[in-house]
Amino acid sequence: MVAARWYYRRREPKSALIYCDQVIEEYPENPEWVEALYLKGLILIDRGQNEEAIAHFTRILAYPDDHHLKHDAERQIKRARQ
Repeated sequence: MVAARWYYRRREPKSALIYCDQVIEEYPENPEWVEALYLKGLILIDRGQNEEAIAHFTRILAYPDDHHLKHDAERQIKRARQ
């Protein structure tokens, strides 16, 4: 996720998505899986793909463990619905 965050900060979302998708698809047990979903959701909102972003944030809310990004995911769902 270091690379994904780096690309996102450099305003290269296409490259960031490659790393997010890799974590989401190949490493669902990885602790950074939730962060990958969250960052992908942010990128999708930036692209105007709000419904798809909401789907990713909803997956975070369904995550069984308590995670610090759950509150932020709720906030981003509200943002995407505006």
